[in-house]
Amino acid sequence: MGMQLNKFFLIILVLFSSCKGDAQENYVVSKKTKQTVTTAGINFFDKKYAAQYTMIVDESTPADHPIKIFLDCTDSYFTIHYIPKTQTLEGYWRNQYFKNKDIDKINFETESKIIEKKINESSKDYAIFCYYVPSKFLKSNAGCSSESVYLDDRTNAEIYYYDNQENKWKLIKQKLSNILPKILESKYFKTNFPSYFSQNKCNLTHLKYTQK
Repeated sequence: MGMQLNKFFLIILVLFSSCKGDAQENYVVSKKTKQTVTTAGINFFDKKYAAQYTMIVDESTPADHPIKIFLDCTDSYFTIHYIPKTQTLEGYWRNQYFKNKDIDKINFETESKIIEKKINESSKDYAIFCYYVPSKFLKSNAGCSSESVYLDDRTNAEIYYYDNQENKWKLIKQKLSNILPKILESKYFKTNFPSYFSQNKCNLTHLKYTQK
């Protein structure tokens, strides 16, 4: 009788361990699936996408916030936008930065270092976005330059947000677009993604992926 009870408990223990293992395996799969949906597969900060910081697009048109531009017609065309969250920083980039500067004589390498240093002083005071276009949507009249490239009529652009807490890029929107990744005004991001500029950080957890 005692031996039969021991066998019975042994069988129960084996079944319990098996179920527990299956549950753990399913949990891991669920986590991986969730990560695939919510995080980008591209790291726009990767060294292979190295680009200078700038406040000037096409060497003549000023922006109201710092931008990094990457263009490789075999890879992609994207811009990283550092949008100020505070009025002080917004006023600095919009009104003060270009004071006493001659746009036609700016040394872009030197300026990149100056801008990077300023951003690093308070990096958490910026909402960082990336406007991304894969190479398959890039067209060109001649060569591969910001002046010659234009977008296919069926371009599906992707907009990412950089989550400082998780250190991850997250896809937040896809849209049919004929706009090159050169958005000069902070207003575009503040109007389309106001929750990222809310003082109530809890609102960030309610943002949902949207598609148009």
